[in-house]
Amino acid sequence: ISSWQWYFEGMPAANDSAPAHIFASPGSYSVGLEVSNSAGCSDSIIKKIWVAPQPAAAFRFEPPFGAAPIDITLKNESAGNFDAYWEVRDSSGQLLFSSADQEPVYRFEYNGKYRVTLYAMNEAGCIDSATQELVVAIPLTDIWLQKIDVDQQILNDGSYSIGITATLRNTGTLNIRSIDLYSEIDNGGTFIENWSGELAPGESVIYPLSGRFFVPSLSRQSFLCVDARLVNGEPDDFAANNILCEILTDKIRVVRPYPNPAAETVSFDIVTPGTETLLVEVFDEVGKKRAELYNGSPARGLNRFSMDANELGTGLYFLRVTYLGEQFIEKFAIQ
Repeated sequence: ISSWQWYFEGMPAANDSAPAHIFASPGSYSVGLEVSNSAGCSDSIIKKIWVAPQPAAAFRFEPPFGAAPIDITLKNESAGNFDAYWEVRDSSGQLLFSSADQEPVYRFEYNGKYRVTLYAMNEAGCIDSATQELVVAIPLTDIWLQKIDVDQQILNDGSYSIGITATLRNTGTLNIRSIDLYSEIDNGGTFIENWSGELAPGESVIYPLSGRFFVPSLSRQSFLCVDARLVNGEPDDFAANNILCEILTDKIRVVRPYPNPAAETVSFDIVTPGTETLLVEVFDEVGKKRAELYNGSPARGLNRFSMDANELGTGLYFLRVTYLGEQFIEKFAIQ
């Protein structure tokens, strides 16, 4: 044989003895071959071949989460008619369970992380696989507002444009798909923005907020805060790590105690530009010291303190904050 001419669906495609050809989609195709020798003799043949569809493995868990012991159905959502083979492994990679059923049920006896793999195979021997991590644990929704970065830009008229980038980490056991972020600037406005996506337990996302604050100067705006109030449309199970504040100047800011007057708990927010010693005290109206809430090195940014109103009783009180040699007084009442 001195020459080869291959035809795919009637179109010349290759002229070597063993070509490779990619069929873009499944179906029935005509493949032709014409050969000749140096004496000018030739022959040809046409055959039909069938290209099988490529499997696309997909599945979900039902229920999607829960605490052990729990029976979870492995729901096969692969498109088409394929054989299935399942594997369940623990976090160390040890095989715990395998099955050739289309939708097996497996009992997870212990809380922990598991890797579940589905292999989808068709009659032509084509294989595809999909792997997901399953967390078996007590359901807990917890977003940690890990960090906020502030971008200050001076505009042509001398005013300021202030943007925020938030670093969010899922420290719960459930996937997070939606977070409502409340941003507020001192003596200024508030805007609400929603992050949406898929944030698995242990994962973080850096999110630049699209909203910005526009203020004429920073003389009245000393700090801003971001608060992740709603997670997946519901209050967070652990809200203590949902708020961060960033100082915009080198001045401390003591927020007026709230609620004021208070009946059960009174809270005090203090935003510090550094970590120098902070002293927080409460005095009654005759000048007697009733409580020392803090004496130490604060976090840069927001420091939040609270006090049981029953420890004070009805009356007028004064919050005294000492920082870098300066004292700040705020008045509040217990009813």
